[in-house]
Amino acid sequence: MYDKDITENYRLTRDNCLVLVIDLQGKLLKAMFNEEDLKLNAKRLVEFADIFSIPVIFTEQNPKALGPTNEDVLAASKNHDIIPKVQFSAFIPELKELLKKHKRTHIIMLGVETHVCVYQTARDLISNGYEVTLISDCVGSRTEKNYLNGIDMMQKMGAVISNTETVLFDVLHTSADPDFKKVQALIK
Repeated sequence: MYDKDITENYRLTRDNCLVLVIDLQGKLLKAMFNEEDLKLNAKRLVEFADIFSIPVIFTEQNPKALGPTNEDVLAASKNHDIIPKVQFSAFIPELKELLKKHKRTHIIMLGVETHVCVYQTARDLISNGYEVTLISDCVGSRTEKNYLNGIDMMQKMGAVISNTETVLFDVLHTSADPDFKKVQALIK
């Protein structure tokens, strides 16, 4: 039997989570070994967040050099914040303020690169008391080896490793939900 505190780390609700999209910029995405799946699942998660009014925050690593967030993913969100950064970890004052504003304790993370910016951000969030769910089919690195290493490091730190479909249906919770058909349509 699992300890209740541990299982609560896995429970996602409309009211306790926030979607954090790390550096899904065109120049970076092109270098990812899993670019197409990553973009597709990122768009699904952002659309899902809009259906449930879950806050979405995008970060952009050095946008002057790497450009803006992928336009298809960004367009899937009607209401979001964008934080430019030069640090690898996104846990910077601007993000801290937005997290405080939204009052969410559980961060659903996706983005690039798994073993650099995503890893460092997850580490900093976890060490500051946040629950982190990493979406394994929605993070990427240039190589599969670095991708797997990044996921392994975050799991050892206490991040929950999940996937797009599990997260969608966990928050949805029941097929009786009025938004069930909208969510089901995201999984094609």
